[in-house]
Amino acid sequence: MRSQRSSNILLSAASLSVAALCFGAAAPVHAAMLASDNASNYTAFTPTSNTPTAITGFGNWNIQVANNNSPPYAGAFLGSNASVNIASSNGGYWGFYANSGTSTAIPSVNAYRPFENSAGTGVGTLRQGQQFDVSLEVQSGNNGLGANTGVSAGFSLNTVSSSGYTPVFTLAFAQTPGANSNYPVVTTITDANGSTTYTSQAYNQPGTNAIDESQLEAGINASFALGANGAYTLTLAPATGNTLLTSSLVYTGTVSGGINAADIFDSETNANLQANNLAVAATPEPASIALLGIAASGMLMLRRRKLS
Repeated sequence: MRSQRSSNILLSAASLSVAALCFGAAAPVHAAMLASDNASNYTAFTPTSNTPTAITGFGNWNIQVANNNSPPYAGAFLGSNASVNIASSNGGYWGFYANSGTSTAIPSVNAYRPFENSAGTGVGTLRQGQQFDVSLEVQSGNNGLGANTGVSAGFSLNTVSSSGYTPVFTLAFAQTPGANSNYPVVTTITDANGSTTYTSQAYNQPGTNAIDESQLEAGINASFALGANGAYTLTLAPATGNTLLTSSLVYTGTVSGGINAADIFDSETNANLQANNLAVAATPEPASIALLGIAASGMLMLRRRKLS
């Protein structure tokens, strides 16, 4: 009887140890938030006034406008519309517009955001096992993105230095010039291996791995996860309320160069680009996930021994 009791005590102690290991391993499985910001933190959003009301973990915005073509045809604003799927709980989002250009002066707006706030300088670099997130939506009811030469909207990840911003990765949406009749959207991904394009068939008719106009107007959540040796995975998932994008699209590739800033850009589009929900988070490490599986298996084996 004493031997059986001792065995049970040992098994219980072992079970508790494995359980502790299991819970310890489980913590890293959920992405840890390192920096986040959304439009609800702002009272204004323009090239000259865009300071959040709370510390976010990012550096200060640097919003640059080119070829404004008086009156102002390019800029940024704080939108408020609860029907925008990517809007914050108060209906807020960041808006960008750039239109009415000429063949020699294409208006554009670039909203740069450095990573990790260090006295506003944002000196942090995206590391292996971390991901950058942003929500994007194209304003509906404005003849789509527009099919003029120079049209482009999306985001890029950059190396920022004293000489400026150098794109390392770019996700851009555009329309084929002269194709306003059916609004095909060209998704272009540019990384260390060059540019790859995916073209939708028409409005509400996506192509292979291509986002169409209707899906853009319903909102997407983009996540760029950085792996080892510059490998990355880009996931485009439907925003809450987007029923037109029924499953996530996944792209892989390689980048070369450090990433320490993001840029949300809009160049001569008919519709405003709407953005929200910036974040940098730590992704689960494969080793942590494997450890969780081993711990769970250990508990199961102990349970079987105890029952036998």
